[in-house]
Amino acid sequence: MEIKVKLYKARRSAAICASTACFICCCQAIASEQVDSVMVLSEVEVVARKPATAVTDIDGAVALTDEALTKVPQYFGSPDMLRYLQLTSGVTTISDYSSGVTIDGMDYSQNTYRLSGVPVQFPYHFGGIFSTFNSDHYPSLVMTRSIHHAGSYDCLGGIIDVSPSVKDFSGFKGEVNVGMLASQAHLAWKPLSSMRIDVSGRVSYIDALYHHLISTNNTDVRYNLHDVDAGVSYDLGASGWLQGVVHYNADKLIYGDNNYAMSNYLRWSNTLAGVSWQNSAVMASAYYSDMHSELSVVMEQFDLRVPAAIREYGTSARWSKNGSGYNFYCGATFDGTHCKPQWVKKAGIDSETDNVGIAEDAHLLKVFGETEISACDKALRLTCGLDVNYYSGVGGYHTVNPTPRLTASWRHRSGGLSLHVGNLRQYIHYSGFSDIGMASNYKFPASASCPAQNAWNFVVTASQRLPWGIYADCELYYKILANQPEYVGSVLDLLDKDYKASDHILVCEGYNFGGNISLRRSYGDFTAMANYAYGLARRRNAAEGYYFTASSEIRHCFNATMAYDINSRWSVNAAFSLASGRPVTPIKALYMIAESVMMEYGERNSSRLPLRHRLDLGAAYAFDSGNGRLQHKVALSLINAYGHRNVEISSYRFDAETSTYSRRLKYSLYRFLPSLSYLIRF
Repeated sequence: MEIKVKLYKARRSAAICASTACFICCCQAIASEQVDSVMVLSEVEVVARKPATAVTDIDGAVALTDEALTKVPQYFGSPDMLRYLQLTSGVTTISDYSSGVTIDGMDYSQNTYRLSGVPVQFPYHFGGIFSTFNSDHYPSLVMTRSIHHAGSYDCLGGIIDVSPSVKDFSGFKGEVNVGMLASQAHLAWKPLSSMRIDVSGRVSYIDALYHHLISTNNTDVRYNLHDVDAGVSYDLGASGWLQGVVHYNADKLIYGDNNYAMSNYLRWSNTLAGVSWQNSAVMASAYYSDMHSELSVVMEQFDLRVPAAIREYGTSARWSKNGSGYNFYCGATFDGTHCKPQWVKKAGIDSETDNVGIAEDAHLLKVFGETEISACDKALRLTCGLDVNYYSGVGGYHTVNPTPRLTASWRHRSGGLSLHVGNLRQYIHYSGFSDIGMASNYKFPASASCPAQNAWNFVVTASQRLPWGIYADCELYYKILANQPEYVGSVLDLLDKDYKASDHILVCEGYNFGGNISLRRSYGDFTAMANYAYGLARRRNAAEGYYFTASSEIRHCFNATMAYDINSRWSVNAAFSLASGRPVTPIKALYMIAESVMMEYGERNSSRLPLRHRLDLGAAYAFDSGNGRLQHKVALSLINAYGHRNVEISSYRFDAETSTYSRRLKYSLYRFLPSLSYLIRF
């Protein structure tokens, strides 16, 4: 029997499902019994269903596809990869509006976000409500946690990389999703069998629909966003794949307060482009990424502007060789950074300034290699990797850093175990006075006063298939950290005529310790996933000597999701999250000295906000029209189903008449928030 199996071409390695092997074995058995007859199958198409939940690899990497987004309630009617990521193991967030996540206890500033390998400097809209990644255009996400392979991007936290679709089709297709805050569209066209063009865009109408709801008699809130993506991929046959991507987004948030005759503006934008080429042995790429942000406070006689900017560019090349019992790759990367850290421009009340910011340039050259040796039919694997970095920064600062990694793993039919030790570096710092990581924060390169961040990771990961179709993944980690930047300034420091951002950075050392466990199950039309994470994150400054709780420490975090396809049209889902409140620094006492209020603070981050928890519910109805040419889907979600008001900010109010102060808690903006969207595919 002659069998030809046709598989979709993919730019990422993937394992063929076990059902394919069973199919081939059955065909061989039939052939052995029917030796007198010959059946020729000219073509067999094997189609594997996308994972309905997050899938964790033996090295702790988490993979998501757009199929998983249909199994959780949609947030403001917009399916979002980064929102779903917050429900996976080892990932926590400090606020519903935080612009980033903590991964294995690391700060949000220690993660890197990539769009087909190109760095995205600030990947969020509306502060943190949803990301700039259009999930229709980029339906795949891979997150690397604590185990980074040689040649990876330089950061101490997680690496989140989204990529466009590689699914084959012919002609023209598209989809439009209309949500509560914004609508997005994606169009894909194959003018040639070897060429694919993707274009997508998103625009908001928050001002038109919600301006009167979120504004009051004394406040005026306005917000607008838009983003555009384009991509081209070309199949060169034996010569490999060629791909290019372009992305642009711009956001503008305005908050006016009539009580103080004041308006606050926050603007930010990302512009990036990248091109890559790869075949079976070689991969090469080049990229450009730029971000500008500006925080402004405008009053009748005073104007304060705080801009910041960063531009990155780079290129890389990698060569790989696979043999019997070993895999090997090596290569080099070059990255350049041009930063303008946060500076201040003031006008009015004798504070005229003409400051354009001080540019800071840095360059990083990396040479890397990694080899994997396997034995016992690839059940035992030893992976050795090494990066050698040469960094040149501000003021002649330069350093050479070797960063070795070693991983031993054992894989068996129902699971696996791995042990890892490795060194990581981060040469671009990210800091500012926003605790939840707003776009007003800024990036700056390592220097002699604030050297490259350093971490030694010790990680144990395990996975096991349990009875009743349950898959379990767990991880334990311990991290030794050095050169950790902590911002110790405040908004009021911006009024200082000699303000310099670097003067408000405290360099610390510390450690992270913790672990997480994830259980998932898929049974027919029912899928479920539950995750629990525990972590400690402590820092200290050499001058102070004692350890304090890092602002990224979320001691306990539990997430659970469930989805059930009732029939071909109706489906329901739910997501529950519970986490410790984020650390805050308490005020012990207030004093009045010469009509000025003086505050006495307690130990840094020694208090916490209350426990955070929320239940989201969702349902969807799908149907076809036009003889199946059009697919429709209406999704309804109820965010915060039982109306709990999570505390987002803790502040203090002073009463001058009674000389007393009280704690004031600011809660989340919404309760019982409905979310509705309509999706059409053609």
